Amino acid sequence: MVPRSPDPIEETLELVAAGRGVALLSEGTDEHYARAGVVFVLLSGGLTCTTAVAWRRDTRPVLARALEALDGGDVL
Repeated sequence: MVPRSPDPIEETLELVAAGRGVALLSEGTDEHYARAGVVFVLLSGGLTCTTAVAWRRDTRPVLARALEALDGGDVL
């Protein structure tokens, strides 16, 4: 038997779903790792790679302010 470590993306999204964090992920992650209660939003403008942010589905005012700062004020 060979021990296997958990998938880091799976772990990250479980933490996001539990409200324990947010994550910057590569585009397409939502197609392979969809989670109930997790929202994926593509970020745009001046990036050198396509990214998305995942967070728990409920409203988080602190998160919204952080995303506004990252996105130049045009969030969601």
